[in-house]
Amino acid sequence: MKKIIFLCFLIIFCEDLYSQDISVIARKKPFTSGASTTHYFDTLSYYGTGSEQEITVPTISNIMMVTIAGANPDYKIWKTSTMGTDSAKQIAYTAALQAGMVTLGTNKITVYADTATNQSGTLYHVCVWGENSGVWAVGKYIGNGTSKTITTGINAKFIMIALSVAGSGRASFKTGGDSSFAFITTSGIVQTVTAMGETSFDIGNAANVNSNGETHFYAVFDTVAGYCSQFAYAGNATAARSISVTDYKPDLVWLFPKNSYEKLFRSSMMAANYSSYWTNVYQNFGGITSFNNSGFVVDDGGNANPNGVMVHGICWRKY
Repeated sequence: MKKIIFLCFLIIFCEDLYSQDISVIARKKPFTSGASTTHYFDTLSYYGTGSEQEITVPTISNIMMVTIAGANPDYKIWKTSTMGTDSAKQIAYTAALQAGMVTLGTNKITVYADTATNQSGTLYHVCVWGENSGVWAVGKYIGNGTSKTITTGINAKFIMIALSVAGSGRASFKTGGDSSFAFITTSGIVQTVTAMGETSFDIGNAANVNSNGETHFYAVFDTVAGYCSQFAYAGNATAARSISVTDYKPDLVWLFPKNSYEKLFRSSMMAANYSSYWTNVYQNFGGITSFNNSGFVVDDGGNANPNGVMVHGICWRKY
C-alpha cells in the first residue's frame, strides 16, 4: 500500500515538474529562440564586386537612411527612403541626385555598378539607420525661395538637407551653435537652417536648402540617452586628446569644426587611427583616432582638434 501511495505521489510530482518546465520554456522562448529584434542603427562593411549585389543588414528591417564611404578617393553618398528608388546624393558636392546607386530594402541594401558604391575590390563602410518613430525621420519638401517651416514631429538636434538638382546642391547640416555648414571646408552658411524646434525646423532663402520650386531632402535627429548624443568642444591642438562627451562607446562620430576646416567622421568599422573626410579623401591618418567608453580620441590639431576652434558633433552607438 505504501508503495502504491509513493508511486502516485511520484507521478503527480513529475507531472507538476514537467508542467513547470514547459511554462519556463514558454516564458523564455521570445528571448532565446533567435527571433529577430528591431534595431535602429548599425555599421557594417562590404567589398565591391563591380556588378549589382545585395548587402544584408540583419539587424534592421525598415531601413530609413544610409551613408556609404569607399576606401578610394571617391565621393561619399547619402541615401534616404524618400529619394528615388535607386537614387542617392553626393554629400560634399553639387551634383544632382544620381540614379543607379543604391536601393533600400527589408534587412538589405542593393548596390549597383557605380564607383561610389560598388567598385570591384574596393572596401566600403556603411552606416544604416532604421525607422525610429519620434526620434529621427527623413522627408522632403518643395522650396519657395524665401523662408519656410518644415514640420517633422522630431525635437531636432541635428539636421541634414540636400537639393535634388545640380547647382547650389551641396548638402548642408545644422547642429548646435549659430551656423549651418556644408560638408566641406567652409565657414558657416547663413540663411540655411535658421531655427530648430521641438516639432519642426525653419529654413531661410539659401539656394541649397530653399531653391524655389525644387525638391529638397532632409534627415532630422533627436538624441537618445545612451545611444545618440550631440556635443561641442573647443579644440586645443593637444596630442591624443580624449573627448569625453558620452557615457558609452560610440560606433560613429561626425565632427564639424567651424571655419574652413574639413568636416570628418569615423566608423567603428574603420582601421585604427583613421577617419575620413566627406570630400574625396577617404582615409586620413589621425583626426578621430579611436573610440572609448566616454567618447573618442583626437589627434594634435588638424581638423578634429584645431586650436581655439569650436567643434560641433554628433555620435551614435549601435542599438
